[in-house]
Amino acid sequence: MHSTLCKTIKQPSKWSTDLDCLIIFLASIAVRLFKLAMEPLLVRDGAFYLRLAETWNKTGDYSELNQELTIVPPLPLWCIKTLMNFCGSAEIAGRSLSIFLGGLISVVGFLLAKEITHNSRISLIAALCFIFHPHLVSYSIQPLRENYYILLIGLLLITMVRNFRNVRTTRWFVCGVILGTAFFCRYEALEFFIIVLTEIAFLKLKKNSIVPFFASVCIFLLAFALTSLSLLTCTGGDYSFVYRIDKYSNNILAE
Repeated sequence: MHSTLCKTIKQPSKWSTDLDCLIIFLASIAVRLFKLAMEPLLVRDGAFYLRLAETWNKTGDYSELNQELTIVPPLPLWCIKTLMNFCGSAEIAGRSLSIFLGGLISVVGFLLAKEITHNSRISLIAALCFIFHPHLVSYSIQPLRENYYILLIGLLLITMVRNFRNVRTTRWFVCGVILGTAFFCRYEALEFFIIVLTEIAFLKLKKNSIVPFFASVCIFLLAFALTSLSLLTCTGGDYSFVYRIDKYSNNILAE
């Protein structure tokens, strides 16, 4: 009985983990609100994104943004535009979403550290770093894309770490969904394609599991494709933001 009690103390229950997550989330929100009160000015990119969201909300057509010299993915703009219908202001919508996501990022950082180390003390230290990190706090008070991207990549890493310990085919589907969503926030998400495929190869091919390897890759790619096609409905099926990547790249090479 004594050993059981010791294990219970050393291994926090799900209830205590949920409480930790709630405290971390609220503390993170409080820090970001304080930062916003101290520095209420918008950065240039934040003001630009808000203008794009307002234009999209006004015209109701994402293709109208093609006149802007930008390759901003649509999901963050769509989120701001959607919340504008409830609060009326693009700035309030954009900042509220960023602060909320900033709180979630701290929780995801805590859970990621916990998943890797299984050490509550290290996990809490990691959470404090996410709560008070200057750049993360600054991102979280501005209507920028970084919060969306960091949150999704954190969730992706948690899923991948769990698969290292206990492989489940459904988690490859989850990875595809998360990566497909992250792509609509920042194009840099495509870099994680190689990382996920490498993990699949490592976990499957080391057992000479050729068929499960190809099956897992197909599931991952299918989830990515389905998520991308679903999110395209946010832009009315407008692929122009993808096409403009090539135009933007050609302009960089020409310079």
